[in-house]
Amino acid sequence: MKKKRLAAFILFAPLCLLAACGGGGPSTDVVNYYWYKNTETDTMGNTNEKLEYDVTFISPTDKGDYFVTYNPGTYTTELTTVDYPFENGSDTVYCYKTRLDISGYYTLVQADGEPVTGETFTDFVETTSYFHGAKARHLLPIKSEKTIHSTNPVNAPTAETMSELIHISYTVEYSTAKSGSYALDALTGATVTRVNHITGATSDPVEMNIDYNGNYFDNEQILFALRGFDLSSSLSFGTNNPQTDEVVTVSFTEAPSEVPYPGGFTVDGEPSEASIAAYRVQFRYNMTNSGTPRTAIYAKKTSSNNNVYRNVMLRLEDPLSDGYGTLRYSLKSIVSSR
Repeated sequence: MKKKRLAAFILFAPLCLLAACGGGGPSTDVVNYYWYKNTETDTMGNTNEKLEYDVTFISPTDKGDYFVTYNPGTYTTELTTVDYPFENGSDTVYCYKTRLDISGYYTLVQADGEPVTGETFTDFVETTSYFHGAKARHLLPIKSEKTIHSTNPVNAPTAETMSELIHISYTVEYSTAKSGSYALDALTGATVTRVNHITGATSDPVEMNIDYNGNYFDNEQILFALRGFDLSSSLSFGTNNPQTDEVVTVSFTEAPSEVPYPGGFTVDGEPSEASIAAYRVQFRYNMTNSGTPRTAIYAKKTSSNNNVYRNVMLRLEDPLSDGYGTLRYSLKSIVSSR
């Protein structure tokens, strides 16, 4: 029996990536507006994009005698522009929201070989992040919020007790060195607070120093931020590790590869092409015990003024801890105002 505690599959979903410390100001790498049909735009107003994904569970070959099964779920993302208040004025910034909903159940095979199934649970992960525009502002993060409702495995499962609930929220608020009302000279740090919704306890704020040379994205915006790059070559950039409140570096574990993707989704109600040019990338935190890399497929830019698929994430393979299987996110639809 696997007695090892399994980290909740959604505790840091949809993404926990790679590590290393390093001033958090914009680098020479330019993040482009590839999530628009016209990628050469310099404006970000009137943005309203919604993506829908089907989430399916891929069971491991060897499940052992204590395992989890997930039913089909859904994942949605919404990108809008909002007027955000700063100390000396306001500015138009991005608001990026995501929501994962999925249900499942645990199974314990007893000594006599009889499987016992636990009650079905329903979990979710909800995030909201605010960040600046691309190009000159490099999607510099402002604030993120995350709520996790996760049914976790237990160390010593029994027929009566197969899981435990974790329900927490955390907020990350960034500070910058400023030369103007909201100039982006450098990220200097972040304040992290947590709430346990089961006990009602709120943690003392944790101050995180940010000293990173290069592009830096909040952990909750990374899957989106990858759309702003030409993925034909490897990348590295900084983020925050939600487990340790440390600055880490995101890197690809191997060179990206160009692959065809079979389509099967809609764009503003119209079916996609049967085969789409795309890039396959793998990534994880560059640290000890970083786990199995995540694998994502992103649409390749079709043209500068008619980027039909807007460099969208087409698929994500998200391995669960300790070999308990994989969650696959597959794009279902794109609805975009731009």
